[in-house]
Amino acid sequence: MRFVGTGWQLDLPLPSLPGAHQLANAATAIACLEQLSGFSISAEAIAHGLRHIEWPARLQRLTHGPLLSTLPAGTELWLDGGHNPSAGEVLGATAADWHDRPLYLVVGMLKTKDAAGFLAPIAPHAKALYAVTIPGEENPHPAAEIAASAQAVGIQTQVSDSIDAAIASIAQQKPPVRVLICGSLHFAGVVLAENG
Repeated sequence: MRFVGTGWQLDLPLPSLPGAHQLANAATAIACLEQLSGFSISAEAIAHGLRHIEWPARLQRLTHGPLLSTLPAGTELWLDGGHNPSAGEVLGATAADWHDRPLYLVVGMLKTKDAAGFLAPIAPHAKALYAVTIPGEENPHPAAEIAASAQAVGIQTQVSDSIDAAIASIAQQKPPVRVLICGSLHFAGVVLAENG
């Protein structure tokens, strides 16, 4: 990654976060650093930061825990808290590069979100969607309504009683598959807590 700002020209590693949009995010952060007066940071420190970024629930690959252990060997399990049409576009662009195995979605959303708008950009890349009502949430989008929105944008859909039930259903598919749990930061928090 080459950053050329108003005064800095830096050759840097790519950010450790997946997704092409993270290049723009990194460049924006570096541009802000460049503009801070009375603050200095070395190119080495910026490079170190880019290589070691961690952002839970932003295209986070889950590499251990009970949810992954339920799935067949070789399955990839991803988590993203995106919940609006712009996030759907980013996930759709990422999923466009994921055609080496079928993509299964597990989706939980808040009632205030546009489920069809979020799902439409991901729809061409998804084999199926398992809709879940977010447990313990005061204003969840009911799973049946998420399912209806998913069907409206062309995704084969099933309503699941829980995250565990959705994962167990996906585990019956012939591996290797890729699973993306998404739709809400609240839902992502529940997933991270359950996956310990």
